[in-house]
Parts: sequence; C-alpha cells; structure tokens
Amino acid sequence: ETNLHGIATAIDDLSAGEYHAYLEGLSANARPHSNGALSIYSLVVTTPDIDATIGAFEAAGLKLKKKRAADDPASPVSKGLSMAFFTLGAPERDVIVEVVAAKPGDGATIPFPVTADRSTLAGMVVNVPDLVPLAALLGPEKLGE
Repeated sequence: ETNLHGIATAIDDLSAGEYHAYLEGLSANARPHSNGALSIYSLVVTTPDIDATIGAFEAAGLKLKKKRAADDPASPVSKGLSMAFFTLGAPERDVIVEVVAAKPGDGATIPFPVTADRSTLAGMVVNVPDLVPLAALLGPEKLGE
C-alpha cells in the first residue's frame, strides 16, 4: 500500500506479461456498465500543494509528463490553476492522472473538492461510444448545458 500525498493506493508490481494476462482476464469477464463507459480516460486529483503531490507521485515511481504553472496561458476553464499530468497503466490502456491546484490568493477556483492538508481523488472521466444514451441516463442536471 502506498500513500500518494493523502490518497491511499495499492501498486501492483507485475511484469508486462503478468499485467497483460491480468487485463485479458478482466476483458473476458467484462460486462457493459449502465452508463456505457468503455474505459477510464482520466482521474482528477485536487491538491493544496502541487509540488508535494508531484513529489509523492514521483517517489512512487510515476513519471511527470507535463506541468503547467497557474500563470501559463490557459483556457478559460483552467486559468489560474497549476496542473500536472501523469499516466498510469499500459500504453494501449493508459489512464491520465490530472493533478490540479489553485494558485493561492488569485481567486481561481477548482470545481472539485479540495482539502487543506492532502490530495483528494476528486473526479473521473470515462470513454463512452455515444453521449446520447449517457445524457438520457444522467439527465441534464448532471451534465450541464
């Protein structure tokens, strides 16, 4: 078990062959999810201290792919947010981990929960083949406009 700056995890130390055999076993027993999700695209982690969270991820063996400072040019949604990106899993099945932190004192907000002393697993994005069935299942109040 590993603690990633407040997020309890378990990391399997499998060889590539063991990992692919494990994925094949999962695929053989897979059942469709009611929301139509085919796979996880990304996980969102919020943090009060992006450098501490990056350090914890790197200490666990994850490689930082990209980091964006809060004052870098950004889209209107992420303006004022520091972001770091990692990937987990095999290349064909990788999951992006987005670490997000607001710059203190600039008024930027994160649309996910943030705790004062640790990172929080705050969200997940899934791949779906069609948004229409998902929209019908969730309704407009969950998806926004």
